Amino acid sequence: WQIVGGADKGGILVRAGKELKSAQLEPRLATGAEVAELELTGGRLHYKLLTGTGPAEGWISTEIQGKTLATRVEAGDAKEGSVDPTTSDEYPDKSLWTIKPGDPVPPALPAPPRPAHLTKVQKLPPWSKPVPPKGETSEKLIAEVKKGDFYKIEFPFTIKMLMEKKWGAAWLTKAFHAAGTMPKDNSVQRIVKCKELPFSGYDAAGGAGMKGLITVEYAKPDANLHTDLFVKVPFNQDNNMTWRMNMSFFGDPDGGELSAYQFLQHMLPFRTPKMYFVDISRATTNYIIVTEQVPFMPKGSDCKAYEIIPTIGKYQDYELKDACQP
Repeated sequence: WQIVGGADKGGILVRAGKELKSAQLEPRLATGAEVAELELTGGRLHYKLLTGTGPAEGWISTEIQGKTLATRVEAGDAKEGSVDPTTSDEYPDKSLWTIKPGDPVPPALPAPPRPAHLTKVQKLPPWSKPVPPKGETSEKLIAEVKKGDFYKIEFPFTIKMLMEKKWGAAWLTKAFHAAGTMPKDNSVQRIVKCKELPFSGYDAAGGAGMKGLITVEYAKPDANLHTDLFVKVPFNQDNNMTWRMNMSFFGDPDGGELSAYQFLQHMLPFRTPKMYFVDISRATTNYIIVTEQVPFMPKGSDCKAYEIIPTIGKYQDYELKDACQP
């Protein structure tokens, strides 16, 4: 059967059972979809989806008030490429069909491999609450420079440190090479500009750490390398030690965030900022995240198609422009 009705409504209505008062299924069965007949009773068709979008299985009316919603397709008229999974040998594993309540769940498909150009790293050591040496303070502990647990190199953990001569462009080069995110024959020549984002006030840039925007220049311009980058580092005694204690000494949200960049990013079904370098020291809880900078439009902009709407602060949803308005 082919769905021919519902073009003005995004498809035709599907119900869970033969009765017209049975539960409605979402989404609608798309116009143009092809379905296999499982049962036909008095103008009600129990189907299994072959091509197109809509519920994998359900009941539809083939016509309503004299208007045809679905028409039978003779074998020779079927669309090229459409296959009936109830009879085809191309679908030998019928356990992968629609799962009904109570049915065993089929095994998950294997995860896609991590991109080969990225340096292989081990999972982070388990988190444990940092304990300063006897007679020392937490402030002194988090001021220490230690090697990260992913790449085994030292790293800056404040925006100010990143801009110091000891770190700067030379460190970014070392870090990107260590992570495998920049070719070995290229380097970061200089940091052109740096802007530390506010952590309080109306334009506060989140509340889990300090953030900054940097623009860099490469020795060899490369379309695969972003020049506008985003940097995130933890709070410290100079800005918000209370929240730093909450984030680093009573849980591990930082480790989870960095691990997501390392091990999950390539598996997510949506676009995320490219990771250039992330690392954390379990000994001090210091970390750094360097990614591509998301090109948010300035506040007050009239965004065109595919432009990213301006950043909106927490509890400032009223600033979002109504997408239904011109």
